[in-house]
Amino acid sequence: MYQNSSSSSNCWQKRRAVVVVLDDIVLCPRMQYHALSLSRQDDMKVDVICYGGAEPPVALMENPSIYIHKMRQAPYQDSRRIPLVLRLLVKAIFQFFVLIWFIWFKIQIPDVFIVQHPPSLPALLVIKLTSWFRLTSLIIDWHDYMHTPFGLSSNRFPTALRIYHWFERFLGRMADGALCVTQAIQHDLSQKYGIEAKAFYDQTYDSFQPATIKEKHEVSSSLFLVCCFRGAEISRLSSGTVRRITSAAENCKEHDATDTLLTAQIDDGNQEKNISMLLEAATIYDKHLDSTLNVERAEQISLGADTSTDKKHLYPKILFIIIAEEGEQQKYENIFGKSLLKHVTFFTLSLASVDYQILLGSADLGVCLNTSSSGLDLPFTVADMFGCGLPVCAASFPGYIEELIDDWRDGLVFSTSSDLANSFLTLFRGFPNNCNALKLMRMGALAKASSVRWHAEWENQVKPFIDKVGFFNLSDFYPLLCLYVPS
Repeated sequence: MYQNSSSSSNCWQKRRAVVVVLDDIVLCPRMQYHALSLSRQDDMKVDVICYGGAEPPVALMENPSIYIHKMRQAPYQDSRRIPLVLRLLVKAIFQFFVLIWFIWFKIQIPDVFIVQHPPSLPALLVIKLTSWFRLTSLIIDWHDYMHTPFGLSSNRFPTALRIYHWFERFLGRMADGALCVTQAIQHDLSQKYGIEAKAFYDQTYDSFQPATIKEKHEVSSSLFLVCCFRGAEISRLSSGTVRRITSAAENCKEHDATDTLLTAQIDDGNQEKNISMLLEAATIYDKHLDSTLNVERAEQISLGADTSTDKKHLYPKILFIIIAEEGEQQKYENIFGKSLLKHVTFFTLSLASVDYQILLGSADLGVCLNTSSSGLDLPFTVADMFGCGLPVCAASFPGYIEELIDDWRDGLVFSTSSDLANSFLTLFRGFPNNCNALKLMRMGALAKASSVRWHAEWENQVKPFIDKVGFFNLSDFYPLLCLYVPS
């Protein structure tokens, strides 16, 4: 199956690939899916080299064809007493020797390396040297540029930035093939670096589906949403981590909720800005809802109606679930806990992979605050949300509208906190039964989820690409080998 398309010989079929991620594999769903799709090929074994961190997804851990190798973190990376450039130098040297150990001594000789970039220095140098000596191929999956976020954090060191930029361009051009996540970065790579990359968009994996009624009921139970929104005391989960609670809800019916659940994901690189934007939008919504309720109450009093009756209102209360990494929940809770909002509540949760999928499928709207330092890549979070049939409000930067989100069909793009608040007011007006704009967007997200899935697209686009550039065939080297055949 994995042969050079120019040859009909199958005398040397190799069956091993290495996926290299200089990050926690849990935070890199695209590379997880590359490994899973490779493992589904005939007689294929996949090694994943990554950093330790959260427990990898069950799909990776229990796959008999995937072997996960966790590296140690470089020392002194959390020390603020050591200058940034020196810490980066120590990290690069440490990674260089650790990668040599793994690639040359711990794993079997592969046929192809697939490396996530960024971050990938010095992995590209080690792997390119390895590919020369062992006749393997190197494919770089360009998610973004590394020199752009590095430049944001080290603008005081322009010389170091120029050196880093040069290495990125030099090593990138030495790869045997390149993938990228958008047409924008594909064009930029061609213009700036002379690299012809294949654009392969992020797609959600097959396991992401809209939640069933039973799963929504379980999420409501496990997060205490019913108690939270019916005036009872709000209970904060002490660990900030969802514990799945099995409920006897075999024949449960969808409840007529008058409150709405939103999930939000915050970009690590711009936490302060994104948190501020989300809080401002929530404050605007909260004030508008408060004024609307006051008007409704005044009308009831003027008509002599009972204001204590439980009636549906024009706008719902909102519960934000902030999806945070392990160790980040407390920081977010300290920030959001200071907000004195009457109709908007924040929870910060770190979710297991399955819980994450069910939560997205149970929510009413997704909010993606992730942005790009280069303005060329797109966040995987949106693909996950679409996979669960969840419409998305996403922060704006170049590439969104053209390449990912169809405004008012499956999502909305916002630039400011006022834009985001207006999106809430437009989408949730008349929730849950008369919010037509939100219903149309959910239908659009469901249609997009059913039309494209990761593995089907990977088989159609990436597999032929790897067949062509990623796997050598012995017949390609016959002219070279003949020089050594005695007469």
